[in-house]
Amino acid sequence: MYALVVSYHVPPENVDELTHYARAMTSSIEPHDGFKQVTLLVDSKTGKMVSMSFWETKAAMMAYKNHNIRQEWVVHIVPSLTAPTIVETFEVV
Repeated sequence: MYALVVSYHVPPENVDELTHYARAMTSSIEPHDGFKQVTLLVDSKTGKMVSMSFWETKAAMMAYKNHNIRQEWVVHIVPSLTAPTIVETFEVV
């Protein structure tokens, strides 16, 4: 299994709105081949958010990483960013 982990910072006052939007996006991710689950971590005091999506294969993860649904999320969140986004991929052991 593989994980796509994205860390980003937003103003604390935007955390609720972006959390709601991320939850709504989950239904768009679920039909993708190889999708297992997504977890969102937030620190509402600092505005740090971490999204972790889990995939059966590296190919499935990479296909999602480049898919327009993920790009839609990126476009939605970019105006709120207060620091560079960090995108990492991992093998889950």
